[in-house]
Amino acid sequence: MGGREALAPDLTTEPDPMMPVRTALIATLLAPLAGAALSAAPAQALTPREAVAKAETERLRAEVAHDMDRLTALTASDLWYAHASGLTQTQGEYLAAIAKATSPVRDAIIREQVVSVDGRMAFTHGTVDYMLTMDDRPRTARYSAVYRLAKGRWQLVSWQNSPVAQPKP
Repeated sequence: MGGREALAPDLTTEPDPMMPVRTALIATLLAPLAGAALSAAPAQALTPREAVAKAETERLRAEVAHDMDRLTALTASDLWYAHASGLTQTQGEYLAAIAKATSPVRDAIIREQVVSVDGRMAFTHGTVDYMLTMDDRPRTARYSAVYRLAKGRWQLVSWQNSPVAQPKP
């Protein structure tokens, strides 16, 4: 042989007709691994406003479910809770009433919610619909609340709600 032999493939020739098939085969084989990696990825972090809104919803769900562990974690030790009836409670009194099932709340759904966050403090207000154990009439209340970020968790510090006047039949 009189000339030099090429050590690298000749890239000036026609493209490999099997390349699309190989690419599709590799993609098919790797797809389950990619899906597993994506599903194992941590959820995207919530914004402070989203985290406060979530804590508020979780607290209402925990109250309805009488989930004392979650309620304790979601309320501050210096909680001041004012019910629409005018009753006020500390954290201990509030938790004791929920534990004894003396709370008349059977269901609670936030209808309107505005969240404002300033550093480690947050303020919320809106309307919430309650279903009480004493009757099957929904009741709507306007509320305002204060939350504080403590140990990486938003905790309820103050809650006050007032009944919305129901239209007369």
